Amino acid sequence: LRSVHALARALLLTLVLAGPAAAGQDRSADDSVRALEPALAGEFALQSGKLDEAAKAYLERQAGNDPVLAERATRIALLAKDNKSAAEALVLWRKLGGDAQAQSAAEATLALRRGDERAARRQLNSLLQADPDTGWQQVVGVLGIGARDPEQSARMLDRLLDDGHIPNRLQAWLAFGGLAQK
Repeated sequence: LRSVHALARALLLTLVLAGPAAAGQDRSADDSVRALEPALAGEFALQSGKLDEAAKAYLERQAGNDPVLAERATRIALLAKDNKSAAEALVLWRKLGGDAQAQSAAEATLALRRGDERAARRQLNSLLQADPDTGWQQVVGVLGIGARDPEQSARMLDRLLDDGHIPNRLQAWLAFGGLAQK
């Protein structure tokens, strides 16, 4: 991560020093580099497949209170299966605002990974009821990649069917049917 930080710092320093001089602006290059360094380090780590480092770099950047970066940190941490970082990023993301449905999907994923199927079920039903056009897609995604194992996914799908909130749409039923076959 230090080498990524050094590379990001060098790249940004070059860009920042050239930018203000060309525009005639009076701006502190060092402050600009420090502000962007963690986000760039996160991107470099992500591109290198180092998901844990990427999630940590995005979390570090949250001093700027950017809900987009908080969302990105949450998603990357979930992908890395770093539940602790994902939970921290999700708390920040909820505080800063953003897409409530995406936040519910992240919360349901974390609940499944903790084994808290009751909380996951509440979140998933909430997604299904909030927007019948797109909520089911998020539920399929959560059950497909968020569950700890296929048995947990099957149990949750069975309970959601019992709850009766799956929309009466062919695409939704085909997607849930495909998930059930897995």
